[in-house]
Amino acid sequence: MGFAPPLDRTRWQVIAINGRPVPPNGDYSMEFDNGRLSARFGCNSIGAAYTQTQSGIDAGPATSTRMACGDMSWETQGSAVIGKPMQVNALTPSRITLTSSGGAIELVRR
Repeated sequence: MGFAPPLDRTRWQVIAINGRPVPPNGDYSMEFDNGRLSARFGCNSIGAAYTQTQSGIDAGPATSTRMACGDMSWETQGSAVIGKPMQVNALTPSRITLTSSGGAIELVRR
């Protein structure tokens, strides 16, 4: 177990989900602000309360908009990651990976 950088009041660009680079066009982002996680994996807005421990993040039940989009695979995979307790791996101060039993999301700081 490592030490996770504090994520409160940070914004991140999603660069890959489960090792697959996200498409260059579209909104793939995550934000952590005052105990609230917001995410977009190409289509819908997803939100949840979260708590951060020394090396991980636990998100509460997520809410989401319900738009039907052409390729829902990114959203399905990203939601699976944040739906489980996540470990935070800081590769550099501006690049992290969130990993859970649902998969992995790679992020770079905005």
